[in-house]
Amino acid sequence: MRTSTTLSLLTRSWRRMRMKPNFYKQYDSDWAGVSGNGATVAKNGCGPTSIANVVSVLVDSKVTPATVFRYMADHKYVSGKWGSTWNGITQTLSHFGVTKFKVTSSADAAKKAIKAGHWVIGVVTYSRWTKGGHFIVLYDLNSKDRCQISDSASSSDARQKIGPWTEYKAAERMQWIDIDP
Repeated sequence: MRTSTTLSLLTRSWRRMRMKPNFYKQYDSDWAGVSGNGATVAKNGCGPTSIANVVSVLVDSKVTPATVFRYMADHKYVSGKWGSTWNGITQTLSHFGVTKFKVTSSADAAKKAIKAGHWVIGVVTYSRWTKGGHFIVLYDLNSKDRCQISDSASSSDARQKIGPWTEYKAAERMQWIDIDP
């Protein structure tokens, strides 16, 4: 009995470590022009697209950035003036069935979560990812403190490949959403 429980926990842990978020892009022609509240997926959709990159793997493979964007626009969680609201990100995750998450303002807690196989949605400021504010999904921190990301606004190797945790930490904006896949 004890061995099967241990094996089950190890299997779940291994599976979680191997999972990756999706890699939808805001500018994909299937949804780039979807609009609401003066915003479009292409211009203001990093939050909705980051959520779709999580939800489409964990809950429902049919969820796209357009699906999430429409929900967020209908609920005033995204706008052309400010992009996505932080509260809107958490409310939308819950709406689409992602319930195993918590918000933290600790970069150390976010780093620990990623090492444990969790995914983290974070907002970065001026950096290689943005000249303003931008939501990204971080996952898979390796033993050399290098992290992989799902960046909804770029397919560039410089923005998608493994980068040092210190670079993410320097660009982050105070809060992270720790998602346990």
